[in-house]
Amino acid sequence: MDEHAQHQQQPLAPAGSGDSHMALLLERWVAAAGAVLVVASLGYLLYQGLLGDHSPPDIAITVDAIDRSGADYLVRFTAANNGSETAAQVRIVGTLTPAAGPPEEAEVTLDYIPGRSSATGGLFFRGNPGEDELELRATGYQNP
Repeated sequence: MDEHAQHQQQPLAPAGSGDSHMALLLERWVAAAGAVLVVASLGYLLYQGLLGDHSPPDIAITVDAIDRSGADYLVRFTAANNGSETAAQVRIVGTLTPAAGPPEEAEVTLDYIPGRSSATGGLFFRGNPGEDELELRATGYQNP
């Protein structure tokens, strides 16, 4: 064989072989990081499901504002669920007790309040909640 034929038959190193090696290392690193994130997420969910806080709903209500609304008064409130479990169909009752006369009652149902979260709402009264005794309380809920 002549020298030219021998030169053509010798295998050449692939162009950019250093780049493909780096790409392979990067792919392996990203796959390992993804696997660690998946395992950590599953571990966290398993921990929360078995050993996490499972306290029942604990609804605390605070008055945010009292506004005039036509002939009525609107009491805006925040209902905070301090428990870890979700409460659905939360019934909020407000009682306005004037100095003279019968108490006035209003109620609203909030769709749901997730655990460690809050929802807002409002109740309408004919009497002035700024002048009379006002009580807001949650009277019941359903499990979602």
